[in-house]
Amino acid sequence: MGSRRARRWTAAGFAAIVGVYAALYARAARFEFVWDDVPQVARNPLLEAPLAAGLRATQHDHLDPSLASAGHASPHESYRPALFVSHRLDVALFGRRPGPMHLHNLLLGALGIAASGWLARQALGDGRLALLPAAVYALHPLQSEPFCYISGRADLAAGLFALVSTGAAFAATDARKAGRRAALLAAACATYALALGFKESAAGVPAAVALLLAARGRLRSGVPVLATLAATLLAYAGARLALVGGGATGVDPGIGSGALLALPVWSARYLALAIAPHDLSIARSAAPVAGVLAVAGWAAVLGGAALFGLRVTRAERRQPDDPALVGAGLGIATVFLAPAVPAVLSTGIAADRYVHLALFGVGLAAAAGGREVARRGWLDPKLLAAAAVAWLALLAAVTVRQVPVWRDSGTLYGHAVATAPESASGHYLAGTLALKEHHNGEALHHLQRAVSLDPADFRSANNLGVLYRRLGRLEDAERVTRHAIETSGGRHYRAWNNLGAVLVQRGRVGDGCAALARALHLNPAYRVAHENRARWCASEAGEPAA
Repeated sequence: MGSRRARRWTAAGFAAIVGVYAALYARAARFEFVWDDVPQVARNPLLEAPLAAGLRATQHDHLDPSLASAGHASPHESYRPALFVSHRLDVALFGRRPGPMHLHNLLLGALGIAASGWLARQALGDGRLALLPAAVYALHPLQSEPFCYISGRADLAAGLFALVSTGAAFAATDARKAGRRAALLAAACATYALALGFKESAAGVPAAVALLLAARGRLRSGVPVLATLAATLLAYAGARLALVGGGATGVDPGIGSGALLALPVWSARYLALAIAPHDLSIARSAAPVAGVLAVAGWAAVLGGAALFGLRVTRAERRQPDDPALVGAGLGIATVFLAPAVPAVLSTGIAADRYVHLALFGVGLAAAAGGREVARRGWLDPKLLAAAAVAWLALLAAVTVRQVPVWRDSGTLYGHAVATAPESASGHYLAGTLALKEHHNGEALHHLQRAVSLDPADFRSANNLGVLYRRLGRLEDAERVTRHAIETSGGRHYRAWNNLGAVLVQRGRVGDGCAALARALHLNPAYRVAHENRARWCASEAGEPAA
C-alpha cells in the first residue's frame, strides 16, 4: 500500500512539474523568429533545397552558405543533420511560421523533463527524490533560451535523446534477461546517434553512464555497454567525416587547447549561475580565463576525481551512495558542458543554452546531497524540503520574468544591451535591428558603441558604414567601411559592395565599380552587388557607365 501511495505521489508531482512548465512557456507559441532563427530557419534556402545538399551542409552553412567567403569562417564547426531534418519537416508541414515550430520545441522540452525524471529515478532509487532534478530541468531560467528560441531545438533534442540513451544504457547493465538487455542497449545506441545528429553536446553520454555506474560500484560490469557506446561514437564520427570531410570534424587546435584548460573554470561559473541565476543574456561576455584560475580549477577537478575514485572502489551495491552520486552529478554536468567551451571561447559569448543538458547533473547532485545531509542528521528533512521548494519557487519566479524577453527581436536585443551594456555583440544586434527598421538615431548609438567596444568586429563597422551613407556622411562611411574590409582580411563581400556604393556616390565611379567587382569575386551569387553593378557600371568588366 505504501509503495502504491508513493508512486501516486510521485506521478502527481511529475504532473505538477509539467503543468507549471506548460504555464510558464505556453505564451512562447506566439513568439516571433528571433536572432539566428531568421537565417537558420525563416530565410534558410537549404530547407527547400534538395535533401542531399542540406544533409551535407555544416551548421554555419545553414546560417549563411556564403559566411566563409565573407570572412566568417569559425574556429569551431558543427554538423547537425538531424536538426536540419527536423526544421525541414516543420517547413514542409507548417510553412515558415514560428508558432508550430515553437510548439514543436515545447513538446521536446516536455519529453526531456520526463526523460530527466526517469533517469534520476534510476540513479537515485527514489521516485519522489527524482522530482528535484526534473523540476530543476523544467523550471530553471537558464532553460528559457532553449525553450523559447526555435534554433535552441538543437539543445532540446540532443538533451532529450542523450538522457534517454544514458538511462537505457544504465538500465541495460541491470537487466537480467539477455533479450531485454540487448533491446535496451540497442535503444541506447540508436538514441545516442540521434542525439549526436542534433548537437555535439551529447558526446559525453558514455562518460555520464560510466559515472553513474561507478557511483553504484558497477563500472566493471558495465564495460561491454560502455564499449558499445564508444563504438557508436566512432561510427558516427566516421560517417560524419565521409559526408562532410574534415572541415566539420573539430575545432581549431588553439581554441581546443584553450577550451580544455578553461573547462573547470567555466564549469564553476555555470554552476554558480545554476545555483543563483542572474545576468541572463544572449550577450553575456566570456571573460578570459587567467592561467592561475585554470591551474587551480584543474587541481580541484583532479582532487575531486581522486576522492570520487576512492569512494567508488567499494563492492557493488544495490542502494545508491549519495556522496558518490554528488560527484557523479557534478561530473555529468562538466562532461555535458565541455563541448560548448570552444564555442564560448571563439565567440566570446557565454550563452545560457549551453548549460541545458548540464542542468540535469546539477539537479542530481543537489538531490543526492540533500538526502545525505538529512541522513546524517545535519539538517531536519522538513527544513531541507522547504529550502528546496523555496529555491524552485525562486527559479520559477526568475523564469516568469525571463520568458517574455524572447517575444521578438527588439525585446531580446534591448534586454541584451540592458543586461550587458559593455557587450559589443549586444550593441551590434540592437544597432543592426534599428538600422533595418530605419531608427537611425538608435542605430547610430548602438553601432558606434559596438565599434568602440570591439574595433575588430567588421560586421559592426560595415553596418555603421551603411548608416553613415544613409545619413549622407560619405567620408565617415568610406573610412569605417575600409576598416571593415581590413579587419576581415579583405574577405567581407558585403563591405566591398558597400564601399563600391560609397565611392560611386563620392564621384569615383571607376573605383566603385572595381569594389563591386571584388564583392562578386568573393561571392558570385550576391544579388545586391549584381544590381549595383548593372546600375552604375557599363559592363561586367567593371567599366564606369556613361
